Amino acid sequence: MAGMRVVALSHVDEYRTAFIYGHGVYEGLFTWGDERPSPPRIPTEAERLDVFRSPRIKLDNGKYIWGMQCWWVDEVDYIRHPPMQEVIIDIDD
Repeated sequence: MAGMRVVALSHVDEYRTAFIYGHGVYEGLFTWGDERPSPPRIPTEAERLDVFRSPRIKLDNGKYIWGMQCWWVDEVDYIRHPPMQEVIIDIDD
């Protein structure tokens, strides 16, 4: 659901260290690479069938990451089951 707080994850290793891109907000499905602001709305049938659409997450640092680039999870669930350690990865690295 658009507006939901999420955590964008790269991976979790065998020591339960979570490598994350950061916390942010799930904004909905967008055409890959489109970082223009858009008002929340229900996508049309054609948009739902568009294979180039992907979940877009705006990280708290202002950067965007796409659902096809990471795993993502509801922030509440992440906090309920925290990793042993957390490493923040810069998306530009």
